[in-house]
Amino acid sequence: MNRYMFAGLVLLLTTIVSVPAAQAEAVNTTVIRSNKRKLTPFTLVSLAYQGHYRRQGIRGYSGMFADSNDGRISAKKLVQVAVNAGELPTETLSDQGFINAVEANLDALEIPNAP
Repeated sequence: MNRYMFAGLVLLLTTIVSVPAAQAEAVNTTVIRSNKRKLTPFTLVSLAYQGHYRRQGIRGYSGMFADSNDGRISAKKLVQVAVNAGELPTETLSDQGFINAVEANLDALEIPNAP
């Protein structure tokens, strides 16, 4: 594992693990069960990374890294999956600001190749 991959992985894991597990579970449960609350782009990408959308064909963890780096997953596709799961309103598909924010969060998963 080169140093860029390691640094990117540490940064991502630090961000994800910084929320206590019990609190994260409570937040995720609230978001999933209540359509009144809208997922943020960060939460959407985090849930996908944690494998929440596996049944919809979005791989989690290292698969998410690979799919993001190879372009097999797009922000639009991820938003569509959340809409299909009833976790985002349909209007989100036409919200370019939201899609751009999801794209930025997906880009954060990309790890640059070492020179």
